[in-house]
Amino acid sequence: TGTLSATATVCSRALSDGRLLDVAHYALRDIDLGGDASYLLDDFPLTKRVLDRREPVAMSFLDGNVDRAEAFVLRELGMNSLLMLPIVISGRAWGLVEVYDVRLRAFEEIDVATARALVTASARRLEELAAEGADLDAVGDRGDVPLQRPIRGSAPALERPARAGEST
Repeated sequence: TGTLSATATVCSRALSDGRLLDVAHYALRDIDLGGDASYLLDDFPLTKRVLDRREPVAMSFLDGNVDRAEAFVLRELGMNSLLMLPIVISGRAWGLVEVYDVRLRAFEEIDVATARALVTASARRLEELAAEGADLDAVGDRGDVPLQRPIRGSAPALERPARAGEST
């Protein structure tokens, strides 16, 4: 997050049942990144593409053609820019790193290269842990995590409890 001068990062684990499970959050500011949740990859085509192709994707509201589902998430989080990178372990997409920025900016090639190097180093460390006997399939297991689904007729929503003064 800090290396890219971004605002927040969420790391998720890609599960074999087609879900993405949030496993870690970090923010430089006091920002609500939502609670632990899981998402169906089929509900987020751009995210699925990042994992399927094992290639990073950057987007922001500066772009002319913003993915609708991802734009909804950006708005819900109060962010304007997103960089998604796959965590690739042993040739498969093990998880996803999402780097968010509140500023209206485009992540540049140098940002993508820097983030890719950091994520690759992290993936190597996970591979080392697996070689030492760690069960990477158990990483991020948080039991009964709510599945977040899109609301019919709209882009996917990040559900959260209503705050004081809000209507439900």
